[in-house]
Amino acid sequence: EDLSMLKELAQLLGGKLASSRALVEKGWTSAGQQIGLSGQTVSPKCLITFGISGSVQFRAGIKNADTIISINTDPNAEIFQIAHYPICGDLYDVIPEMIKMIKG
Repeated sequence: EDLSMLKELAQLLGGKLASSRALVEKGWTSAGQQIGLSGQTVSPKCLITFGISGSVQFRAGIKNADTIISINTDPNAEIFQIAHYPICGDLYDVIPEMIKMIKG
């Protein structure tokens, strides 16, 4: 259910869904979607993360992103140290609002 919301948001924004190693290890996403030292390095104009803690390995994979928007319920998440727009919130609140705004 979580991933279907994220996929819809990515599609509406013309983007792609990627993930951390944790989701790959759970079998929820493929290894080809993994970002980080053991995955891919990306350099999008805008990267939106949901629930990413901000491990050193993941941050190495996104260091070339122009703009980073990070949503996490933990106000002390390490990802907020590099996010241009940190948002302390729950994805179940934020994603539906983003989808609603995009759809108008």
